[in-house]
Formats: sequence, structure tokens, C-alpha cells
Amino acid sequence: MAGVVAMRDNTHLFHMFVPRALHRRGMARRLWQAARDASLARGGVTAFTVNSSAYALPLYESLGFVATGPKVETGGIAFVPMRMEWTA
Repeated sequence: MAGVVAMRDNTHLFHMFVPRALHRRGMARRLWQAARDASLARGGVTAFTVNSSAYALPLYESLGFVATGPKVETGGIAFVPMRMEWTA
């Protein structure tokens, strides 16, 4: 398996996983682009959001996401909320 990507409510990047052996090969970017394009085709998108782990912050920043607040911990899971504005 090359990776997994899942969206929630058409605009929230809920899950994106790529096996460690495939890190830094553009797989996450291609998964994100496919998910983004599918969401855009459904319409009504003005922004995308993601709750990033500390490990994934550089990836999401390289994709154009920006942190919207400090690190949050909920139910023992730490994440940084991020957002990407989208204009057609």
C-alpha cells in the first residue's frame, strides 16, 4: 500500500498516512492533491483544515497549510490546528 488519505465533511483532511519507507518521495503530496481535487469537484470549498501532529507540521506547511493556534491536547492526542484558504 502506498498510503491512505481521508477527508471529513469535504474540507477537513482527517487522515493521511504514508509508510515510512515512502517518506520524502512525494507520495503524501500526491495523496493530498487527489483528495483536494475530489473535494473541489464536489464544490463549496472555501478552505481546508487539518489537525497536524508535530511530526507532520513541515509537510503540511509545505502544502500551504498555516497553523491557526497553539498545540492542543484532547484525549491524550496532541495536534496543531491548521488551515489553508482556497479561492478558485
